[in-house]
Amino acid sequence: MTCIVGLAWPDGSVYVGADSIATWPGMDAKDIVANSKLLRRRRWVLGIAGAWRLADVLRRHWRPEAPAGGQDDGPMLAESLKQACRAAQWRGAWEVVIGGGGVVWHCSDGYWCSQPRCGYSVAGTGGDLAHGALYALHQTRKRQRRPDPQLWVRTALAAAEAHSASVAKPFRVWRG
Repeated sequence: MTCIVGLAWPDGSVYVGADSIATWPGMDAKDIVANSKLLRRRRWVLGIAGAWRLADVLRRHWRPEAPAGGQDDGPMLAESLKQACRAAQWRGAWEVVIGGGGVVWHCSDGYWCSQPRCGYSVAGTGGDLAHGALYALHQTRKRQRRPDPQLWVRTALAAAEAHSASVAKPFRVWRG
């Protein structure tokens, strides 16, 4: 269980953040882990929601092309994720948020990547809570003196942590 947040900023930068909780299937146990749910490849930043084994698989096998920017990256991302999972014979469920080339993508185990029109995406059990926080921040952007994208991502993660037992600090936010 987790929360991943991706945000595309108007200046062309992207931010992907993640919490640090790990839960164990079939057990009422959790750990705060030192391992990162974030991964950097070329100019891509990827946040992983799902099994920790998937993080190992993608660290070893995910080799995407450099971002071209825009809608053309979706099929390439889907194919690169498919190749990574096949190389490791991974068949588990997963969900990732990827930022790069000024765009945020949401990809899932069906090997389909979508580019949200709103410029932000979430994954994991705390995702709905973070999504609502990002929406509220986006709606009040004009009233904010100096909007800070890292603060937005951390605020969305904090909202998820405040209302979900499956999200916990520390939070990590990487710029792509």
